Amino acid sequence: MLKHAMLVAVALIASALLVAFSLSSAVAAEAHDTMQVTATVVTVCTLDAPDLDFGEYTGAEINKDSVWGLQCTTSGTPIIGWTWGFGLNYFDGNWHMKKTDSDDMLAYRQVGYEPWAPTDAAGQTTFTLHLRALGGQIVPAGAYADTLSVFATF
Repeated sequence: MLKHAMLVAVALIASALLVAFSLSSAVAAEAHDTMQVTATVVTVCTLDAPDLDFGEYTGAEINKDSVWGLQCTTSGTPIIGWTWGFGLNYFDGNWHMKKTDSDDMLAYRQVGYEPWAPTDAAGQTTFTLHLRALGGQIVPAGAYADTLSVFATF
């Protein structure tokens, strides 16, 4: 009888453990949903590069200087560098504005620049480039032009 009671007790304990184990192991399930991923890209730099105008020039003048003030307005991103390039008419150490209706050219060169200022509270950074139309050039009267480009790196 004792042996039978022990077998019944062991069977009951085993059943209880089996029921407990089967209740704790849940069957895996799956749920599915979707989500939107979005981003808004804002203009980080609005570059203001005004035209550079040496104004009226006569060959008798010694030099004609002009300042090209470039300004970049950013969304708080600091400018880390400025690069400028000139038109294709570079030779003899100078750049050349070409007369609009001929191959005549008026030489000019960079004579300095001011390091760009840190980005201010309004998000503006200024860079100033000093250029000079060289004096003593004898060229026909007319309109002369070249294309300058500038790149702000941020």
